[in-house]
Amino acid sequence: MKTTAVGSILALLLWTGLALANEISVTQSLDKNEVAYDGTAQLQVTLTWNGSQFAYLFDKPLNPVTDRLKIREFSTSLSTSGSGADEVTTKIFRFTLVPTSAGIGKIQPI
Repeated sequence: MKTTAVGSILALLLWTGLALANEISVTQSLDKNEVAYDGTAQLQVTLTWNGSQFAYLFDKPLNPVTDRLKIREFSTSLSTSGSGADEVTTKIFRFTLVPTSAGIGKIQPI
């Protein structure tokens, strides 16, 4: 029992230290605020951080929580600019959303 607790505390401290050392900036945008029932909307979530693309591991894509909307298509891209201490990485998630019923659709913040 003590080993598990110590391992969990060490993992938490390591994760906290990494999170404080390298912050991720998150922005979200939606291309329109009204969508016809047979239309689509484009949601884009952009993550940016200082450092290598290997600084963070995303083992699965982001999964926005929506109400009255569903994800029809999904794509992602990754780019890095600069080098060394000036290296900046940007990961972009793009979602095509379609309405599932009439009314006000909602997208929860990531």
